[in-house]
Amino acid sequence: MRSGGWYYKDRLGRTRGPLELITLKTAWGAGIIDKNTFIWGEDMDEWAPIHMIYGMERAIATWEGRLRFILFLSLIFIL
Repeated sequence: MRSGGWYYKDRLGRTRGPLELITLKTAWGAGIIDKNTFIWGEDMDEWAPIHMIYGMERAIATWEGRLRFILFLSLIFIL
């Protein structure tokens, strides 16, 4: 997986980038992007959610981000 030239759509639909893979990892850890965020790279035909791109989620997902998501889901089901 290449390290640079990635773009993503923020929650308002604005395009952000180009970004390095490490920047996407930081954004994931901060909760700015998640597995449903649409991204695009120069070798892609169209935008796709992170979870649909082979190896991308594994490459950028941090344990902090995963823990935050699990806590968020547990709060939804508790309330």
